[in-house]
Amino acid sequence: KNVVGDMQRLLAIHDWVANNISYDVAKYKTGSYHPEDGALRTLQLRQGVCQDYTFLTVALLRAAGIQARMALGRAYSHGAWGTHAWTEAYVAGRWVVLDTTWDAGYVTDTGQFVKQFSSRYFDPAAKDFARDHILDYYGY
Repeated sequence: KNVVGDMQRLLAIHDWVANNISYDVAKYKTGSYHPEDGALRTLQLRQGVCQDYTFLTVALLRAAGIQARMALGRAYSHGAWGTHAWTEAYVAGRWVVLDTTWDAGYVTDTGQFVKQFSSRYFDPAAKDFARDHILDYYGY
């Protein structure tokens, strides 16, 4: 197993998703998202909510031969805890956390998505991630 290669693929997939998918504020506000939306729909539309970012990230990682899973829980944003999804990938003998949604940009207090790539939520220290993310269970 090529650990260096796996970590490079993980970072490349994180960066691609965070740079190329936009947050769908309208979908979030209307609650018109469903688990069956899936990775392909997210790829076609180039937008989605956290579950869509996670579906796509997990699918791309698995296609690249990297074990990945959906993490479901809560995240602290805009002064409140709300439901959230992110990705974990098994690389170098450990589960690496990545949140491509939050690394894609942010939603302003007025509800506008601002595209602003970051790698802050790529393999963060556990104590840092725990400040605004709480894991409840794993999805697919």
